[in-house]
Amino acid sequence: MKRSIMYTAVIIALFTGVPQVNATIHTISVGNFFFSPTKTTVQQGDTVRWNFTSVTQHTSTSDASSPKAWDSGLMGSGSSFDVIFDVSDGPGPFPYHCTPHFSIMKDTIFVSMPPSCCVARGNVDDVVGPGGPIDVSDLTYLVNFLFKGGPIPPCEEQGNVDSVIGPGGPIDVSDLTYLVNFLFKGGSVPLSC
Repeated sequence: MKRSIMYTAVIIALFTGVPQVNATIHTISVGNFFFSPTKTTVQQGDTVRWNFTSVTQHTSTSDASSPKAWDSGLMGSGSSFDVIFDVSDGPGPFPYHCTPHFSIMKDTIFVSMPPSCCVARGNVDDVVGPGGPIDVSDLTYLVNFLFKGGPIPPCEEQGNVDSVIGPGGPIDVSDLTYLVNFLFKGGSVPLSC
């Protein structure tokens, strides 16, 4: 019991409010009627910084079709504006424009999705404990996530034990049932990633 509480505390500490160590700041210049560079590709967790270099005022404003909304407001030379693209924003694309110069100042940010993190379906907490890669701590993690507002599994694909995307999303009660059957009733081994 103490060990599972310790694992849960460590995971919460690792995945809530901790800045991403490998995050990069990508700079886009906003000049006299241009964005440069254009079609910037970032990683999840990266920041895009628009540096305004023109005496004419411009904006960095997300299009209505963008999955993430932002608006710098009018900014002139020497100003900057930052937007962080994180996991919850999805892969995009994120089209944006300069509001006063919409017809000539348009661009798009793209987010590169990380490769699959899945090593073993069912290893929900991503920890190899005394019971092996899949043990009761994984079941506890799933229960906390599904019913008690616990943190999202470090690798959602590993939490999708039955590899089915059902009405509850990629991780739902069917995954919990699958894991219980595997751990306690001799059920099928979770499918590989």
